Amino acid sequence: MKIINAYIFLALLFTITSCISNVKDADLPSPETQLVLTSFISPQDEVIYVYIGKTKAIYGNEVSHSNDTIKDATIYIHDQNDTLWLYYYPGTQYYKAEVNSFKIEEGKTYYLKASTTDGLYAEASCTIPKAYDLEFNISVDSFKNSYNDSYTYTLNMDWQDPAGIKNYYRVSPHLVIITERNYGYPYNYTSSDTSYHEFYFYWLENYISDSGKDGNKITVTNGKTPSPYNPNVNTYSHYCGVKVIMFFTDENYYKYNTSVYKFDGENPFSEPVLVHSNIKNGFGTFAGYNKIEKLVLKQ
Repeated sequence: MKIINAYIFLALLFTITSCISNVKDADLPSPETQLVLTSFISPQDEVIYVYIGKTKAIYGNEVSHSNDTIKDATIYIHDQNDTLWLYYYPGTQYYKAEVNSFKIEEGKTYYLKASTTDGLYAEASCTIPKAYDLEFNISVDSFKNSYNDSYTYTLNMDWQDPAGIKNYYRVSPHLVIITERNYGYPYNYTSSDTSYHEFYFYWLENYISDSGKDGNKITVTNGKTPSPYNPNVNTYSHYCGVKVIMFFTDENYYKYNTSVYKFDGENPFSEPVLVHSNIKNGFGTFAGYNKIEKLVLKQ
């Protein structure tokens, strides 16, 4: 019985070894090299940038983008009437152009096209969304930090979503601090100056869709930022308001950035994430946005 079991074990071992050898020697097809393009455009732009690269194979048939610089590409953006040609920006992987008479306008569709001397070609399009004059309800609280006499400020905010249309937002709120410094010689503090500082609120949801919330209030909570610590007893800082930069984005901008946000390349146990792309014959994103800025003063 032991001899039979030994023969069975050897047969299984030979089978497994053969399978490993067959897989090892298999000739896997290499993915086709394609262009990688990334560009975000808005009516507020004075200069437009387009990143360009090429895909490269990793781990068999998976792809990434190479760091090779492409200096001889042909890249342009056009609408129904005008064309904007972009040129290589030395020392980078970008092409750029000043907008000048080529205007980016809300509601219009723009087309990006790129080609290289080795025959690669890619294209995409995007439509600039409308910017709404939103009113923001802001609530700011603070608590004193245990490690010094500074404070951490927390933010909750909401706004009314315009109904009847898909809206995608990127929220960028900043705490505005006024710092006053008294000085003079010899220590009579007869002079003073005032400066303004902005501090970004972290730990909040930046990219938001109104899916399931159309026409309702949209709420962002739990933003936090530390205030400046001034050990000088003659320097005083106080909160005076919140500057809100609101981006109204198209769907591709939203999907691309949320998919990149979920990607954790340093964690080998993380779930694979398919980064959103709207580039035909390539990878990346060509997307549009619009934005407003508002300062909501402390009540």
